[in-house]
Amino acid sequence: MERTIGPAVAKDRQPYQSVYALERGLRIIEILSQKGWTRPGKLAGLTSIDRSSTYRLLSTLIGAGYVVKRDSDGSYALSSKIGLLADGFIQTDLAAQIAAPFLEQLTSEISWPSDFAGLIGGEIVILESTHRVSPLSIHRAMVGKRRSLVNSSLGQAILSVLRKEELETVLSLVTRQGGPDAGVASSRSVIGQIVRDVRQRGYAAAVGAEEGKRVGAIALPVRAPNAVIGAINIIFFHSAMTTNEAAERYLPQLRKCANDIAKALASAPALHHAGHSLDET
Repeated sequence: MERTIGPAVAKDRQPYQSVYALERGLRIIEILSQKGWTRPGKLAGLTSIDRSSTYRLLSTLIGAGYVVKRDSDGSYALSSKIGLLADGFIQTDLAAQIAAPFLEQLTSEISWPSDFAGLIGGEIVILESTHRVSPLSIHRAMVGKRRSLVNSSLGQAILSVLRKEELETVLSLVTRQGGPDAGVASSRSVIGQIVRDVRQRGYAAAVGAEEGKRVGAIALPVRAPNAVIGAINIIFFHSAMTTNEAAERYLPQLRKCANDIAKALASAPALHHAGHSLDET
């Protein structure tokens, strides 16, 4: 019977007791994903689960549709349904997980919040953020928020490193979709100037209004070997400093963070073998 641990539990422990049967079922899935067709006896040995429990777990997984049995030799393997689980873990999820500790380190150094965003379907989407831990943030829930492709520092940073064919594809998509960015996206001369300004400056910058405050941001792109992954920013109150002053103070830390994320992404097997862009245009 599952027991819960009360609120007085030590901070370094989980708030609920783990479900042992689920852990063992996942262990079987992991082994089957590595070995392919496997007989129950061998599976029991590889997972250190007793044989009778192995049979029960396999029966449960078959009933759920995640495992199939081969009658000719009594071996088991994962079914095609397991792909539904993998499909839910998209590349942007992995990129956000990899970026998170680097963003937190950046905010611990400068106090101002930082976001990591990706280009998804022609939109800039915040995938990870330190607003929740920054002492200088006026927001807390930023993940999933949309930002302008042409007016935000995140969007401009990404535009600045897109290859010519990538840029054309993105702009065409944004124009067809309509919305607030469509007008600017349809003007190649305006976009060209935005890209030139960012490249000449060495970083993207923007100022806007949020909750009655003028907020500034500087941003840099993050690019992996085969794709533009996204961009990271630093957000600050414009009353505290201008974008130029922010760049003078924090651009080295922001650049180091972007480079560290890019290196970590390049060494991640799932991204290294993906061979396609995460902007999913």
